Amino acid sequence: MKMLERLRVERGISCTFVASNLKISRNRLRRIENEEVTLPAEFIPFLSNLYGISYKEVIEGRTKNEQNGKKINKGLRKT
Repeated sequence: MKMLERLRVERGISCTFVASNLKISRNRLRRIENEEVTLPAEFIPFLSNLYGISYKEVIEGRTKNEQNGKKINKGLRKT
């Protein structure tokens, strides 16, 4: 489970609530949480406030997940 989804689930916040407040579909939110699409910068303040983390943590958490995913994928391709 990726960071944004984990934070949402841990806090008992529904996908519908977050998507509605961001004025996006639940499908788009799921794609953002799964890091299939870029996290729009304008969503960072809302997510930071909602999950009680800093802007930096939102950005770095996503960056770390993306980097870790790339390392894992590269490793799988080599074997």
